[in-house]
Amino acid sequence: MWLSRLSIRRPVFMTMVVVMFMVLGLIGLDRLPVDLFPKVSLPVLTVILPYPGASPEQVEQEVVRPVEDAVAGLQGLDDLYSTARESVAVITLVFDMDAPIREVTAELRDRVHGLAAVLPDGVEDPIFRKIDPAATPVVTYAVAGEAGAELRELVERRIKPRLEQVDGVGAVTVRGGVVEEVRVDLDLARLAELRIPLEQVARQLGYDTRDIPGGHLRLGEARVGVRAAAQPATLDELGAIVLRGYPAPVYLRDVARIAREPAEPDTLARVDGRRAVTFEVVKEAGANTVEVADRAAEVIDALDLPDGVTVEAVVDTSTMVRDMAHEMRRSLVFGALMAVLVVYLFMVDWRSTLISATALPTSIVTTFFFMWLAGFSLNLLSLVGMALAIGILIDDAVVVREVIYRHLEEGEDPVRAALAGTAEVALAVLATTLSILAVFIPVGFIQGMVGQFFGEFGLTIAIAVAVSLFVAFTVDPMLSARLSRVVRPEDRGPVARRLLATLAAVDDGYRRLLGWALDHGRAVIGIAALLFLASLGMASLTGFEFLPRYDRARFEVKANLPPSVSIEAAEARAAEIEAIVRRSPEVEHVYTVVGVDGAIDRVVMRVLTRDKAHRDRTIYAVQDEVRARLAALPGVDVTVADPPMLEGAGMQRPVEIELSGPDLDVLERLADEVRVGLAALPGATDVTTSYRSPRPDLVVRVDRDRAGAAGLSAGQVGMALRMAVAGQVVGSFRDGERTLDIRLRAREDDRTPEGLMRNLVLLSPIPRADDPLGLGRPVSLGDVATLAVDSAPAQIERHDRQRTIRVSCGLQGRALSEVAGEAQAMLDALDLPPDVSARILGETELARDSLRNLLFALGLAVIFVYAVLASEFDSFVHPFTIMLSLPLAVVGAFATVFLAGWPVGIPTMLGIILLMGLVTKNAILLVDRANQFRAEGLAPREAMLRAGHRRLRPILMTSLAMILGMVPPAFSHGPGSEVNQPLALPVIGGLVASTLLTLVVVPVVWLGIEKLRRAREVEG
Repeated sequence: MWLSRLSIRRPVFMTMVVVMFMVLGLIGLDRLPVDLFPKVSLPVLTVILPYPGASPEQVEQEVVRPVEDAVAGLQGLDDLYSTARESVAVITLVFDMDAPIREVTAELRDRVHGLAAVLPDGVEDPIFRKIDPAATPVVTYAVAGEAGAELRELVERRIKPRLEQVDGVGAVTVRGGVVEEVRVDLDLARLAELRIPLEQVARQLGYDTRDIPGGHLRLGEARVGVRAAAQPATLDELGAIVLRGYPAPVYLRDVARIAREPAEPDTLARVDGRRAVTFEVVKEAGANTVEVADRAAEVIDALDLPDGVTVEAVVDTSTMVRDMAHEMRRSLVFGALMAVLVVYLFMVDWRSTLISATALPTSIVTTFFFMWLAGFSLNLLSLVGMALAIGILIDDAVVVREVIYRHLEEGEDPVRAALAGTAEVALAVLATTLSILAVFIPVGFIQGMVGQFFGEFGLTIAIAVAVSLFVAFTVDPMLSARLSRVVRPEDRGPVARRLLATLAAVDDGYRRLLGWALDHGRAVIGIAALLFLASLGMASLTGFEFLPRYDRARFEVKANLPPSVSIEAAEARAAEIEAIVRRSPEVEHVYTVVGVDGAIDRVVMRVLTRDKAHRDRTIYAVQDEVRARLAALPGVDVTVADPPMLEGAGMQRPVEIELSGPDLDVLERLADEVRVGLAALPGATDVTTSYRSPRPDLVVRVDRDRAGAAGLSAGQVGMALRMAVAGQVVGSFRDGERTLDIRLRAREDDRTPEGLMRNLVLLSPIPRADDPLGLGRPVSLGDVATLAVDSAPAQIERHDRQRTIRVSCGLQGRALSEVAGEAQAMLDALDLPPDVSARILGETELARDSLRNLLFALGLAVIFVYAVLASEFDSFVHPFTIMLSLPLAVVGAFATVFLAGWPVGIPTMLGIILLMGLVTKNAILLVDRANQFRAEGLAPREAMLRAGHRRLRPILMTSLAMILGMVPPAFSHGPGSEVNQPLALPVIGGLVASTLLTLVVVPVVWLGIEKLRRAREVEG
């Protein structure tokens, strides 16, 4: 072909082209970001609306429902989740992958801001977030030193600003420590006596604690700014604020205690059993994880910290990324060496080995350049794709080189042999490469999370294979024309002669086997069909899962405490759990957050263990031990599980049963039944429910008649109550560079049920003769309201505008499909009310959608492969002969999975799709050469026998090269091996089975088709 002729005639030009690509590849490698997984963009938006002091039912009725009504019609909205908790509403919107997320985000902001007139006055400004798994915490540091506000202040003022300037750092999140504020604790009785309402105090402080700009004045030719300086410089100045000037001045200090004190925390951080100040370094989307971690470490090392203060990394995700990249580099090198060794063992010629091996570094390095152009990263999946492609990359070069060498052995000069040999297999090599591309390009465009997760895997292989085709048609013929020599048998050493004799014996044995198979076609087809059916039976017994669990030397412990727990009690329970967890000798660090997202009753621990290479037990055995110990802990709902596959992506649990309906009491009863039933299923572990037991509530019921008679509304009463109990930030106090909140609330003695009913006083605006100054008549809370003890939901969850409760579980020792199937049978047996629905979500739903997408990609790949083969061979019939190797590959893949005892998961399905592109190669080489012999006039049987003889060596060479190239990821035990093995091992099994069966079955089918064709020609 013209490209090969150009390479042979213009070797300097082609050498420079290849060198240029390799230089660009090295530049691309240097610029490729390094991460654990590919960048996954999830169309998920979250709106957080704080409503201080409001109960979950209030939040649901007054905030969640109006927002749901407003956003329900957004374009592309798939799911709408809402959670109403005390003082906060969280609304999560999940859009389909094709939604115009930027436009939708802008419209979401407009719709929520447009509700300002509808939402209650106490609702604070909404917070909008886009879930981005690519912008995740890279390193979590713990700061140790003297307790107090100074330690957090050190992090906030000195460490955080420095880190935020680092390239690639998106944010620094600080947790724990002491946050100071100025506390203004009001004496409600004194305020009532002076007839000063709470609202007036709050309003007065809001004005008198800030400087108010007044514009500009022109003084002569100067333009001077004017401002009213009202911000107090000291606490004494704050206390000197006049609340009322007549008939005698009333100062703030007269009715309140003013002090700088630690704010009441709703979140605490603990490291290894002690309180700590921690900060998470969050990288920007697309930033290099390793580089961000290194730059952050450089900044920390360069800090001039006070004596006694230390900063230590307690969670470093870059360590796993480094280990994974190191493991993949080893796999690449080992696979390449094995592939080169295979070439030498079959060719027994160092020149042929060197020429063929040149394809590997050339193809790999050049691929890095195109990966960089495509915006990919070096991650677990793209690197394992390259490791799996090692054998494929040398495949084309080996086929071309083998044919060229055979032409040399037949007496042709190197240039003529290079041209003739390349032309002989050009069609077969092109068809093989296009078949692989036809498989992997659809994989790169699978929809859903699987498409984003494995897209780089498929496209990386496609890029590498396309580059290897270019190398096979240029570098290989060019080097063959310049370096090739024929080594005579008598000049070879004893080892080489023995290898050649072995290959000759294998060839003779195959000729006899092929002759027998061609004479016993029906038996061969019958055996192949039985093996295929048996493999399908084995696949049905293995079950199905989403993604395999893998050992990351860490796990999570989550605890749900009683809803009425205080932060101090929550920390005490967390300390108990930490002590139990740390009893396991493998545990190195325990990083705990008490009060996750402001929910005091939620505790999350990140438990770090020694690396699995330095442990006697698996991480799962450690989890089982911890789980068994924590099960005896009363009053705590604890789960032990792996960290989410994608941090920040809100990954769901394996099996989640969602019950939806209007009545929480009915849902609670059904959830209890489901929880008991799910816990009884073998393989279900850590069964939990999203329902939280009701918390006790003190309900102040306003008598509207009595309040109206006093000129007051129920809303005024409620606002005054919230300000007295929850408090309100009314201004700020500046202390040098520090700015402290000024929080106004009732003093502690008044923040009791009796104190509030007696001392919380509102002023009636109705004029009275005994109130000549118009200050208002004092009306205590007890005069217009009654107090009752009630209970209320601690949390209300909603899905698609209906109340829901979820019951979920983890898995242990069984496939996801098995547990999910039994859970569905349990649901079908439930007697559900008409207005209640139940369905299974979680990884079960994700796996179902992913399997559907992968089957679509598999079907598309088969269609594309047929189209490529039909175009290449200009035949509608022979592509079916070649594609018969596809079910033969499935035999080996499913048998391998069955023998390994794994469920069929997404990696296994991708491995089978990979096989669809690989196994057609052998059949293409056989059929292409047999067709050439038929065109030369040979009878069909003789044509296939000669084709088998000519193509046995390249088929065995390329198949062994691919198999050995995949051995490292298939049998590695390093980081990420649990994901690599279910992908690589079935490919090896499929290649072995397909190679052996294709060499026998495809010739039989081809011969049958040729006989039918000849019979039709005779009849015609």
